[in-house]
Amino acid sequence: MTTATPRTLDHLLEEILDNQDWAITPRDARDGWATAIDRHVVRPQQFAAAGEDIADGETDAAPAIQAAIEYVEALGGGTVYLPVGEYLIESSLTVLGEHITIEGAGPGATRIVAGLGIAGTMFAHNMLNVRASNFLARGIWWIADPTGNQNRSGRCINFRPVDSALEWLTVENCRVDQASAAGIRTEGLSFNCTQVRIVNCTSHGCAVPFAFDYRVEEGLIANNIAKSAGGYGISLDRLTTSGSRQIVVANNIIEMASHGVRGISILGAQNVVVEGNIINSLGSGPAEGIRTASLVSGAIIGNRFLGAFTTALHVIGTQRSVFTGNIISGQTNGLNTDSNTINCLVQGNHFFGVTNPITGTLAASNRVRNNFGLTTEAKGTATIGASATSVTFNHGLSVTPSIQDIHLSWATDPLPIIAGMPWVSAITATQITVSVPTQPGGDGWTFGWQVQVL
Repeated sequence: MTTATPRTLDHLLEEILDNQDWAITPRDARDGWATAIDRHVVRPQQFAAAGEDIADGETDAAPAIQAAIEYVEALGGGTVYLPVGEYLIESSLTVLGEHITIEGAGPGATRIVAGLGIAGTMFAHNMLNVRASNFLARGIWWIADPTGNQNRSGRCINFRPVDSALEWLTVENCRVDQASAAGIRTEGLSFNCTQVRIVNCTSHGCAVPFAFDYRVEEGLIANNIAKSAGGYGISLDRLTTSGSRQIVVANNIIEMASHGVRGISILGAQNVVVEGNIINSLGSGPAEGIRTASLVSGAIIGNRFLGAFTTALHVIGTQRSVFTGNIISGQTNGLNTDSNTINCLVQGNHFFGVTNPITGTLAASNRVRNNFGLTTEAKGTATIGASATSVTFNHGLSVTPSIQDIHLSWATDPLPIIAGMPWVSAITATQITVSVPTQPGGDGWTFGWQVQVL
């Protein structure tokens, strides 16, 4: 590693006055004044060898960037500022001290590119490893594989608590591309990551652009764009017996590659809000828009599903959650649930051109009401013929009603006609059968029926 003392004002003034060929641009001068005035703001160029251009995209910039990180760590915190340019790194960068900011001139201006030296297995080689609290990354384009083949760095930015919990972790206004595992990921295996924010970022071609894995509390993934996601667009994955809680995933745009799996995947989390996201399948491959598995106290609100997902909402073992205001169009299955999903409300969703608006097993403790394109209420009349003891009629519902959802009514006392009371003797996905004790004779017996699945 190259070590250096940051420039003083005298050194900087001498450089600018001797700027005969304008090698120092006005922007360089501005950045230089800032880093010279505040010793807690440094540039990697101050730690490079004399005459070395570490922003040319060819020179290994990792030693200088790491030296800058360690310099501000020794001060108790500070900012490593990367001016405009492309910074090739042949080894991973690591942050071990608190109160560190790594900032660029904007994701279109400052790029950090993984070189062949960083290539390896998807779980072993990250561009940036963060092991300390109070961290901010901003204004940088992180490129895990410039060839576009996801063959180099596993993750662009990886947060992993080692000895204690990490808190106040933020990535904003960054771009992360071509990571074989995840663009930005928390890895709270032994300890939690708390107060984690991924906001206003863009991803292209990552297997999973944004991931809260293991245990994250009080997290926000918002206002991001994930393009050509190859696995999951956004993942909240428990991976252990203890999952994340108090998470908001909001206002993201997710475009799934044809070989993608699902737009948003939630496993084993509690108190999660997923709201206002647009999830688009770019091909026929992605199976699911959103999957919730073992989710407790979740709110899936106002999301828009586009493209040819097999299932828009796949709900497994979910409890005490609300699914409302979602717009689902063109999918084979709207909402697919199982018998372990209980005490949930499915209300006010829009199903347009969906083959099966609701499919799977819908437990009696769930409530389904007022969904456009999903018929959960119907009524009519039926007549049991003079010589018959039952009648079967179509109920017209999009879901299979339970016995408690069916109400029969009549205008006059049925006892003289059928010698007893009628009952519902059979229910199928499309029909209801009502039986009576004896043949009514005469003109038969007519009754009213109403079905309302709440």
